[in-house]
Amino acid sequence: MPLVAGLALFTTAGASEGAGSRPFDLFMPPGECRLTLFPDGSANLHYGVAPWVVRVAPQTFDFTQQLHRFEQLARQSMNASDATDVSLVLPDTSVETRLQDAAHVRQLLVRAWQAHLPPANEFEQGYPDLIRQACGFD
Repeated sequence: MPLVAGLALFTTAGASEGAGSRPFDLFMPPGECRLTLFPDGSANLHYGVAPWVVRVAPQTFDFTQQLHRFEQLARQSMNASDATDVSLVLPDTSVETRLQDAAHVRQLLVRAWQAHLPPANEFEQGYPDLIRQACGFD
């Protein structure tokens, strides 16, 4: 039975108009390594619901290009057997949509890791190590 991102499509259609100014999230695998992309091209790397956050430098990503790419992917239907370990939550939604773009999402995660900023304070000193291990960055 095909998985249709119908609810995601419905909410995306309404969200797209102002979505260019709001972040969106990518997960790989779902619920684990998370990349939050912001309109200034910066990002945050997280792991699950843990309070660890590693900030990524502004202008690392072309936010608009990535947002449009993932909005289009969210509109595509796929078979359950094609579901990958990647999911997306678009701006203004709480709908998690499975995607077939694991290689691209992994590239974004690696790029974010390579452009991560140093910890902002001593409390965050251990976060990069935790994120590196949890998300499998070398």
